[in-house]
Amino acid sequence: MKNWKRTIFTIALLACVGTVGAQTEPERTTVEDTDLQMRLGFDISKKIARGLDVTWSEELRMKNTISTVDRIHSGLGLSYKVNSYFSLGAEYIFIAINHDGKKSTDYQKYWDLRHRVRLNFTASYKVGQWKFSLRERPQMTIRTDSINPLEKRKTEFVLRSRLKAQYTCRTLPLKPFVYVEVYNTLNAPKFVSNYVEKIRSEIGVDYDLNRRSSFTFYYRFDYAITKDVEVKKSTGALKSITTEKAYNHILGVFYSYKF
Repeated sequence: MKNWKRTIFTIALLACVGTVGAQTEPERTTVEDTDLQMRLGFDISKKIARGLDVTWSEELRMKNTISTVDRIHSGLGLSYKVNSYFSLGAEYIFIAINHDGKKSTDYQKYWDLRHRVRLNFTASYKVGQWKFSLRERPQMTIRTDSINPLEKRKTEFVLRSRLKAQYTCRTLPLKPFVYVEVYNTLNAPKFVSNYVEKIRSEIGVDYDLNRRSSFTFYYRFDYAITKDVEVKKSTGALKSITTEKAYNHILGVFYSYKF
C-alpha cells in the first residue's frame, strides 16, 4: 500500500515539475515583412590637407512603399587616404526616426533620436579597369529613449563587413558597381547570442557630371533580422523571443560634390 502511494506521489510531483517547466519556456515566434523603400541624399566634401577630407552628408529615407518618411540622417566625417591601397575614416551621424506610435499612447507618431559613431577601414586593389575593395566598419549607436536593458541595448555595437567590385568605363563617365555587406551584432541582449543582423546586396552606377560632382543610382536588397526580446517586468525572466525578418527593396539616388 505504501509503495503504491509513493508511486502516485512521485508521478504527481514529476507532472508538476513538467508543468512549471512548460510554463517558463519562452514563446518563440517569427514575423516576416516586405517593403519597397527609397533613399535620397547628398554629401559635400572638402580637402583640408593632402589625403585628408572632411564630409557633410544628409539622407532622407522613405518606407511603406515610399509613402512615409522613415528617418533622417545627418552626418559629419573625416577620411584619410594613407596610400593607393588603404584609407581610414571616422563619422558621426545624428539620426531622427519617425515611429508609428505605441498602443499606450493611442498610436500617436513620434520622433526617436539616436547618435551613431562609426569607423571605416578600407583596403582596395586595382586590376585594369576593375577596383576591388574590402571595408570593415565598426559601428556604435546610442539610443535616447527609455528601454529595458534586458530587452534592448542602450548602446548597440555592430561590425559591418563589405566586399565591393567597381568597373570604370573607358569612354563613358560611368562606374558600375556591385557589393555585398554583412552586419554582425557584437552585444546582443542578454537572452540572445550575437547573430548576423543583416545581409545587404547592392548594384548601381556612379555617373560623373564633372571632376567635382557625381550622381549614384542604385538598387539595394536588404535581408534584415531582428530578435525582439520580452521579459517579465515582475521577475526579469525571459517571456518571449520574436524573430522579425524584413525583405526590403530599396531604390536610391545620391549626389556628391567635392571642392
